[in-house]
Amino acid sequence: MPTLLVMRGARFARRIRVAEGELRFGRWDGNEVVLPSQKVSRVHAVLSCQGAFATIKDAHSTNGTFVNGTRIDSMPVLDGDRLQLADVELLFCRMDDPTAEFAQARPAPAPDAAATDLAGLAFAASPGAYDDVPTHPSPRARRAQSVGEGVAFTLPMRGRDVSALITYDALASHFGAYAFGEESCSRAVDAYEENHLAIHVAATYRYQQLPQEPVVLRARDF
Repeated sequence: MPTLLVMRGARFARRIRVAEGELRFGRWDGNEVVLPSQKVSRVHAVLSCQGAFATIKDAHSTNGTFVNGTRIDSMPVLDGDRLQLADVELLFCRMDDPTAEFAQARPAPAPDAAATDLAGLAFAASPGAYDDVPTHPSPRARRAQSVGEGVAFTLPMRGRDVSALITYDALASHFGAYAFGEESCSRAVDAYEENHLAIHVAATYRYQQLPQEPVVLRARDF
């Protein structure tokens, strides 16, 4: 299970063990994680964890949710990311800490069926970026599913599979396909399937730059 460190300056004031599902953060006592600050909204943000992937989503808060200094609506989070909820800073760690306070998560709801626009790819790989990408990925490597705010897949890498995810905003920015209505999630998976080689190239290049798992492709990574 991941661990959240609630920071106070350079030190942590609280350790929270994160279960799979959804955790609501805010000053309201009904949240799974209560943050007693008047600058934090009653329900400020929601952290969703599913398998190897975690996503933070702002809950229309007054003072905003930030990841590594950038204000976000929704974004996958990686090991070492700093989350800022108004004046409360949290550090997301993949390392499990069995001695930390346990936060019981709610079951995650069914994937959002909101419309997602997908527009044209532009990616230029550096020399060597294709070296670890098979020309014809195996059927198992190409299996994908909608997870949180993106499409999860496995990346064949030197004889093993690495967990990876491409966010919906990356699909929206870089691929000429469309997802809308109740079939938005399946259409996003279809967009991955139709463009899996280019996505695997981008994911491999990202992994070469930053060998961190899971590999997460955001819009700026293309």
